[in-house]
Amino acid sequence: TDSEMDLGMGKQIIFRVELQYGDVKWVLRRTVKDFAVLHFTLAAKRFENLPKFPGQMTYAINMALASLGMRNEDRVNYLRQTNLARREALQEYLLQLLQQLNWNVSYDLYEFLEISALSLTKDMGWKGKEAYVETKVTDHIHTICGFTGFRRWVKNWAILRDSYLAFTSNVGSDEPTDVFMFDSTFFVIHREHAMGLNMHHIELGNNYRKIEIKGDHNREMMEWMDHFERMKQSSPWLKVHRFGSFAPEREEAKVRYYVDGKDYFHAVSDAILAAKNEIYICDWWLSPELEISLALTLDSAHTKIWLQDLHPNIQGLDLCFGRYDSRTHQLSDYHPSGKSRIWTGQDYSNPRIKDFVNVKDYNTDLIERKLLPRMPWHDVSLGVAGPPARDIARHFVQRWNFVKKEKAMKKSHMKFLTPKGEYVSTRNETGWTGSQKVQVLRSSTVWSQGVEMERSIQNAYLDSIAKAEHFIYIENQFFVTLATENGNPDIKNTIGIALVNRILKAHHEGKKFRVIVVMPLMPAFEADIISPEAGTLRKVMHFQYVSISRGGNSVLERLVAAGVDPDKYIGFFGLRSFDRIKHGPATSGDSTEDTAADPKNVPNADEPGPVKVEQPVVDNEVDDFVTEQLYIHSKLMIVDDRIIICGSANINDRSQVGFRDSEIAMIIEDTEMIPSFMNGVPYKVGKLAHTLRADLFKEHLGLLPHVEHDVVTKASVLPDNQDQGTRRVRSLQPRLSAVAIPTDDVSVTESNPDMVQVTNTASTMVWATCKSADDPKAADDIVRDPLHDDFYELWWKRVANTNTKIFREVFRCVPDDGVESWDDYRAFVPDPKKVLTGHVAMKDTTVDEVKGELQKVTGHLVEFPTRFLAKENLLGGIVETTVVPMEIFT
Repeated sequence: TDSEMDLGMGKQIIFRVELQYGDVKWVLRRTVKDFAVLHFTLAAKRFENLPKFPGQMTYAINMALASLGMRNEDRVNYLRQTNLARREALQEYLLQLLQQLNWNVSYDLYEFLEISALSLTKDMGWKGKEAYVETKVTDHIHTICGFTGFRRWVKNWAILRDSYLAFTSNVGSDEPTDVFMFDSTFFVIHREHAMGLNMHHIELGNNYRKIEIKGDHNREMMEWMDHFERMKQSSPWLKVHRFGSFAPEREEAKVRYYVDGKDYFHAVSDAILAAKNEIYICDWWLSPELEISLALTLDSAHTKIWLQDLHPNIQGLDLCFGRYDSRTHQLSDYHPSGKSRIWTGQDYSNPRIKDFVNVKDYNTDLIERKLLPRMPWHDVSLGVAGPPARDIARHFVQRWNFVKKEKAMKKSHMKFLTPKGEYVSTRNETGWTGSQKVQVLRSSTVWSQGVEMERSIQNAYLDSIAKAEHFIYIENQFFVTLATENGNPDIKNTIGIALVNRILKAHHEGKKFRVIVVMPLMPAFEADIISPEAGTLRKVMHFQYVSISRGGNSVLERLVAAGVDPDKYIGFFGLRSFDRIKHGPATSGDSTEDTAADPKNVPNADEPGPVKVEQPVVDNEVDDFVTEQLYIHSKLMIVDDRIIICGSANINDRSQVGFRDSEIAMIIEDTEMIPSFMNGVPYKVGKLAHTLRADLFKEHLGLLPHVEHDVVTKASVLPDNQDQGTRRVRSLQPRLSAVAIPTDDVSVTESNPDMVQVTNTASTMVWATCKSADDPKAADDIVRDPLHDDFYELWWKRVANTNTKIFREVFRCVPDDGVESWDDYRAFVPDPKKVLTGHVAMKDTTVDEVKGELQKVTGHLVEFPTRFLAKENLLGGIVETTVVPMEIFT
């Protein structure tokens, strides 16, 4: 399409060649010599019926004549016409050559056209320069006294894209030998001359890698530099974005949320079945038997072998045992027939009683399901379509390639990955709705990903808390944070400081402001807290309590010291559930033993099998009722019903400081606003944020209808599969282990004759006005305004307080605020030889009395016991704290 004169020693004419394949366009710059070399190389390799190469003698004579006796203007016009004819002849030659070699493999032609086996892949985006180059790579991560070792020059085929530079061994290879992904510390330098010599040399890299590139001539290096400059101008990956994130803010994104395992696992299975090219799974524990089923005691070798046997290209929420749950959060899954099970084998889990061991034997029960409750699991997950999904995939690819380079260069089956392009054709997002502003965040650093330390998750938390206007809702698996500068030398993240400062600001301004924190009542570590084996459990609880309520520098203590009543601004809560394990005559189909279980007789890690007891089962209905905390695994914050932060990051140093665990999250800002209220005043809220927060509140308060496990709801499926929304995808036996407490459908309460309590099929209590007891809108109205005292005092705190008292009375379960010392603990907790873990502890009680109390339980919300073991040292002795690094527990 154009030509120019190379003013170097050769004085060659350089032709500009534009090419297109589908949506992909790219440009070559070639000389007549390049065309001639291609032609004679193909001829030497005996390709048949090659088109005749355009003669060049006439053009050379004409150019020589133009330089003799012509005026400058005439000479320019003559040369332009000559070059145009030359371009047309070369274009015709190239078109004929492409047609002739259409069904032939010719790597020389591919090299000329700068295409390779990786060039025209799906969603690759902008196509930059490709060519054979010599490279030398220097790794700055692993050095000895600054010495990086000796590196040699290696010939590679180099491929430039909008966010990475990939290398393959040759133009025909579809397996990268290395992938260098660009980041905010990227640099590129053209080393044109050294001591008067032309070195044809480029240096590029970041803070941790340097790649040197040499070509055959300086013109080629200048072309490379031109492509690098074009990439730098358009690629978002070379910039530092808001919160210090690697990823840009994305407009008009589409997001869905999934609460608890039932909906999430179904959506994941839909996504896996719909995948056309690849599936990336980044997980803490993956149980391959769970439709596709790693950790402290988990068998990663088993997982890897299982997956590789399934498919050699599988490369790797927690898609694992113990995570599936419905929003009813039942504790039992036992029937005398041995049928109708939801959680088989180790999936019926209670890590407080027995953690996972020997997961190869996944069908073997770890705990005695006819006697001991499972630990229910609450979680919140997100699904996203469009550019944010590619951002998450890019994070995965970067981490995968780093681990590949660090640990698996000799593992040929573990391939380097390349990220998708920034500018690609629009996908089919039918059914996905929403227009949120989304940004991917992460905690990552050099040891985990080969990047500059990033803690954009913590930065987003701090910024969102500081800018909160009215209300913050937090669900998190942990709460370990500083509440004051230098408050604890073992804790670094400052989320607690941000919360305290925001509350103090509201107090000084005389404005209403509220923070609600929902977290596990106790970390899910095996062992009774009073036992010698519970050191890890006690240490984690120590750091949580010094963050919340004790030690002198906690959140609540800082507020009190500033003259603020904490109850006016912040509350800590947990979740607890109860259920009934139904018994009856055993049959030949009963897969469990007839003996009962004593949780104190816990087998060793190399002795799989359910925990046993000494005495037989007593056919007493009182013993059928059980309780367990509802374990909160969420990592969620909702601000003002407008902003959501959700992902894998806990509120502790491991997740937040950036240089420890690798984490990922998203901040979602609603752009579609709907009318609502905040403290009784009309207020615009984000549709997604408000809906999610209200949905969670309804679950915790028992305002949701029960849904059987085999029912697929609209919340369970990906938008592309919404036609499944109202049908059952498979038939399971009816649930037989639900708590069944005889009661009238509706009864007027003594405390408020204008209110009624309605028992749903899950035996949770739904409170509503008499006029709208069966109207779902009533539940929406109840949870709409989280700041108003009518909701917080009369609903949220009342339900939590009532439930707490009932669980204390019926089960005497810990943790509890009335237990401040080990003596209190021994006096309060039932004798495990007489009362099994989680069973009814009321003395000389009847079934009717137990039922009468449990009928008053509403939902799962309870108070978090801030005074539990407040008089004891949970951290351990001086020797222990000196030998073991405390950061392990933060």
